[in-house]
Amino acid sequence: MKMRTVQLSILFLALMFLFACKDRAPVGIAGKEVAVSDSTMNSSRQAMYSMTYSERIGKRLFAKYCVVCHGQEGQGDGFNSYNLEPRPRNLVDTTYMNTLSDARLSEMISAGGRGTGKSVLMPAYGSTLTASEIQDLVDYIRYISHR
Repeated sequence: MKMRTVQLSILFLALMFLFACKDRAPVGIAGKEVAVSDSTMNSSRQAMYSMTYSERIGKRLFAKYCVVCHGQEGQGDGFNSYNLEPRPRNLVDTTYMNTLSDARLSEMISAGGRGTGKSVLMPAYGSTLTASEIQDLVDYIRYISHR
């Protein structure tokens, strides 16, 4: 009886794992795009598939750390942006974003506003995120600023 319970538990966990993973995006080699041609997917899912692996990781990090101020689309209109002066930067302003190098963006994320001569309200993430995660964020910010 005890063995049967263990077997059913393992089967249940395996099925949960399979169902939980069925909607995951296909993972390619880091930095390579994963092509998907299923025309039944909505446009936001298609956009997710057209991102590189680094950009997809950056999107998740952006949602966790940046959306509250910079907004879902990076337009500087996040939930907390209305409480801040100066307002957060619009990251989809292509003209401004093209003036910044990847190294400068990385420095801004790592050192925050205080460390880069910008708003002191921008937190420093250098001790929170790894160098690789910061690069993923830079890649995602580049992605949204050039859509």
